[in-house]
Amino acid sequence: MSVIKEFLAKLSSMGGFEVTKEMIQLTKNTFKEKTVKKIKDKNAPKKPTNAYMIYATDMRKQLKEEFKNSKELLSEIGRRWNEEKQKDSQIYRHYNEELDEAKKKYQKDIQKYESKEEVKEDAKEDTKEDAKEDAKEDAKEDVKEEVKEDAKEDAKEKKKVKAKKTK
Repeated sequence: MSVIKEFLAKLSSMGGFEVTKEMIQLTKNTFKEKTVKKIKDKNAPKKPTNAYMIYATDMRKQLKEEFKNSKELLSEIGRRWNEEKQKDSQIYRHYNEELDEAKKKYQKDIQKYESKEEVKEDAKEDTKEDAKEDAKEDAKEDVKEEVKEDAKEDAKEKKKVKAKKTK
């Protein structure tokens, strides 16, 4: 916030007025940056799930007829997965290997995607950054104008007070 104080100090030295806490607070509120929500690209490759989800998908197909209630089905799948995990069985290792393959595929896909999208992203970011810079500059100019107007009003009031004192 020292940038704001420096800005106000320069303005006060030019206009002959004092910087008040209200002025500082107003400028702080004006210059607050808004957080921009990152937009997900629908065309980007999706990250792989975890080994349990791959296992659960396969097991759901097998156990669907046995368990009609989905809650029971899911609890049974979870119970079986925990058994396999504790034993560090061949099944557990198999699904972790599938996950590793899916991760490698994702890395390749994302590299291809990013190489295609680099040019587009650079152009988008430049546009967003330019818009942010323009908005900041506009806000600064608005504050400068307001401060100058306030300084002029203060100067007029001081002249009136001096005129009354001299009478």
